[in-house]
Amino acid sequence: KAVIFPTASSSRATATKVGGDILLFLKTFKGSKALWAMAYLFHLGLALALVGHVRTITEVRWFWNLFGIDKDATIDDVTFVLGGIAGVLLLAGALFLLVRRLTPKWRVLSLFEDYFALLLLLAIIVSGSYMRFLTSPELEEIRDYTTSVLTFSPDATVSNPLFLTHFLLALMLIMYFP
Repeated sequence: KAVIFPTASSSRATATKVGGDILLFLKTFKGSKALWAMAYLFHLGLALALVGHVRTITEVRWFWNLFGIDKDATIDDVTFVLGGIAGVLLLAGALFLLVRRLTPKWRVLSLFEDYFALLLLLAIIVSGSYMRFLTSPELEEIRDYTTSVLTFSPDATVSNPLFLTHFLLALMLIMYFP
């Protein structure tokens, strides 16, 4: 019987170890502090971005009411700032990973798939950030389109080609995962 790494002594210890690895990236922390910091910040940005994308489906008034925010202008300001933070964290993390892949030590081990995934992520991040900060996407139009796609009845149209590019890139990433 080959043991690749020390096993936990009980189910609880196993759950604690696995939970710690999932939430805190403990194995990465032990291996490389710089990689751990960038990976953690990247995933924090990813979580913020995913939560922020809920607004493309529905407005969650109850959530904003928890913080005493009830005006549309204030909600837009808060999401603009949080979206900016998410975009910066995602971009910094993805660029760090790409630069790391380009170092001689990791370039030898890298395959086309590694670069493809990173470049696809970067394209999604850049197109989303560009659309959010340098253009004025029509949220209602995007919400109608996204809802129609998620309900498998795509009948709404979107006139924003940048959104369609961002959406297509995200769909490509979803297809790439399996």
